[in-house]
Amino acid sequence: MDTVRNITIDRREEEMEGEDHGGQGEDVSKHLLDQDQIAESLQYFASCDTGILKSEETLLHLSTIELVADNGGLSPPQLELLIQQVTSVPCPATLARRLLYSLVPSHTVSAQMLLQLSLWGLGDSSLSRDYVVLPTI
Repeated sequence: MDTVRNITIDRREEEMEGEDHGGQGEDVSKHLLDQDQIAESLQYFASCDTGILKSEETLLHLSTIELVADNGGLSPPQLELLIQQVTSVPCPATLARRLLYSLVPSHTVSAQMLLQLSLWGLGDSSLSRDYVVLPTI
């Protein structure tokens, strides 16, 4: 849980540093997002140790992650957490695809994260070609 809180705090600090950009719309939209809700959604996915199951709660948290992706993207620590979860715990193909499409970086992403995601997507023949492998590529 501390990791998720630290990720959110780091994200808030990044937003504070980028505030003085002449009032661009992207900065405004980032501040309209509920940071506690984002932290709660990241914590939810981090706590899915045995698998990510399709439920109303999962869909609610996934919608929050998609909203962050649509409004400036995820920080590298947030991306790392989601990539770790999607590559290490079972997840229905439709949810995996939505998570993969939500992996929008706000900053430069390390090659190691991309490699982990690529090897997972291409290395498991049981993954859905249309829902997981192609979106990963």
